[in-house]
Amino acid sequence: GFSLPIDNVLGKAGLLEEDDIIQSIYYSVNNGADVISMSFGGTAGGQLEKNALDYAYSQGVVLVAAAGNEYSSGESYPAAFENVIAVAATDANDKRAWFSNYGDWVDVAAPGKDILSLRAINSDMYGTIGRIVQDKYYVASGTSMATPYVSGAIGLLLSKLGDKPNYLLYNAVINNSDNITSEVHIGGRINVNNSFNYLNFICGAADGSGIVDISDIVFLINYIFQNSPAPNPLLAGDANSDESVDIADAVYLINYIFGDGTAPCQAGRSYVPDKSIQTEEQVVNYMNTMKQKAETAKAEESLGWIVIL
Repeated sequence: GFSLPIDNVLGKAGLLEEDDIIQSIYYSVNNGADVISMSFGGTAGGQLEKNALDYAYSQGVVLVAAAGNEYSSGESYPAAFENVIAVAATDANDKRAWFSNYGDWVDVAAPGKDILSLRAINSDMYGTIGRIVQDKYYVASGTSMATPYVSGAIGLLLSKLGDKPNYLLYNAVINNSDNITSEVHIGGRINVNNSFNYLNFICGAADGSGIVDISDIVFLINYIFQNSPAPNPLLAGDANSDESVDIADAVYLINYIFGDGTAPCQAGRSYVPDKSIQTEEQVVNYMNTMKQKAETAKAEESLGWIVIL
């Protein structure tokens, strides 16, 4: 969920204070929020606020916040806190919006110049003619407008791909963005298609077939010991979700396919095979293949667990 009751955030007086922020974070987490989008910030970050954000992250929530609009490298909070995605703003030319904050602490950018936004009743942020559209909308600029693009992108990924660990969603958005023109660091501009493709694979299907079976174990063994092609994407081979692809992932798949192990990793989409198709002949062939790989690689000792299965 993404929405918060407005009274819970702004308080009865309509002012955003630290205790309101902290209360809202805990409220969001305890009521099942997947993403917390924070279009606000300041130059100081309190420990209690950090504690609340750390708690949210520990519960799997994705945290997104505006980097600020002072055209400064100075850190803005909560965006600059660890485990929060700090969002800068871009313009219609796919360049850094002139007002956007920047710096190594900024993670990613999104459109934030002249964005059609919802308007609070009787409000007028700029006091200029032409910004209000049909009374209920406002053409506004700021990293506050960019932040919901990132939050919405993560929500879309969750809706299409199912539940995912928050660290993978961070990687999907930040590390799969597009390079843009900027004389200072603001990260790349979000690319939702790239983020989707990064996560849209069958977890454990290392050979790219979309099916998790014996061939994936063989594929991993070839990759690990014989410099054969890597799984594509690499995360497809990370069956045990330890953020590396190694012999432990092959063991994990063996336990899953032939035993009572749990389904492979949390990165991509889950695949539940019909284990009845794993015939005795397939098992024998697999064992012979593993033995041959061990002899060829002169790694009998390393692969002893396979030979004696």
